Amino acid sequence: MKHLLFALVNSFLAFSSFGIEKADFLPIAKGMMAFPKEPTELSFRSIESKMAALPQLAGDKDERHLKLICAAFLAAGHQRHGWAILENNQFGKTALEIISGKGQTATYVGDDSAIDSSKFDVWWMSYLGSQDDKYLHKLLRFAGNPNPNDDPVKAALIKTATWSFESNCQHISGVKEFAERCLNDPKYKDKADFLRSCIVTK
Repeated sequence: MKHLLFALVNSFLAFSSFGIEKADFLPIAKGMMAFPKEPTELSFRSIESKMAALPQLAGDKDERHLKLICAAFLAAGHQRHGWAILENNQFGKTALEIISGKGQTATYVGDDSAIDSSKFDVWWMSYLGSQDDKYLHKLLRFAGNPNPNDDPVKAALIKTATWSFESNCQHISGVKEFAERCLNDPKYKDKADFLRSCIVTK
């Protein structure tokens, strides 16, 4: 669990630049990571209420990212399970914007051609909230691909997707089960070696 938290949280949250303390966010992060094992409304409400208790985030890049990925988790949970979203806080409002499909945030989340490392974080958090394989399929479009020598930006994205998929396959049972299913899918025959390496316990 400790390595998983590093993989999905500490790698992209520079807490020192936020108006919140790491200790205040860590229980939320742990709740989101554990959610796929127990995707109940009680668990969802606990995470949601802890988010709502956080202080208002500023508008800088890092804090917008934090708000986005938390909102993506809530939006995906709503879309999968139908639970209402609390509207009286910054994360709920952003989640409702994503759900509505309208606005700049919703456009970014819904545009699979707008790919950057933040989009991978959105997909991972959306998977945690929904346990929907469609987000893993999106990630596997990039994870395990050969690194292009002439495109450093694309190479960096592939490296990020590959590392996160490998790590989370080791720590989230649903991701490992997805990888095992993909081994039998002809669509992923070129990624068979990568998928096997992810599945093997390290």
